[in-house]
Amino acid sequence: MSPMLRNITLAGSLALIAGLGYMIFFGGGGDETLLTVEGIGSTQVLSIEDQVFLNRLQELQTIKMDTSILNDERFVSLANFRRELVDENTGRPNPFRPIGE
Repeated sequence: MSPMLRNITLAGSLALIAGLGYMIFFGGGGDETLLTVEGIGSTQVLSIEDQVFLNRLQELQTIKMDTSILNDERFVSLANFRRELVDENTGRPNPFRPIGE
């Protein structure tokens, strides 16, 4: 293969790789709307982010919490070992200022 043909092939390959990289990272999104919601007197088109948010919200709303543990004798008998914090003197207002000024 001649050097000129090799350089043209290399330049074409690099251009193709650069073009594909650009399309993958920056382009190709096109239509980002997947869901259309019809309300009273209006129609909204939701983006992918909105749809993901609504799906996660729906998943969270299906969670049921069992609060019977809060009334259990073992939980109620737990002791609090918290200590009260005592205010202590703080240092000088400006620690970088020379002492005596």
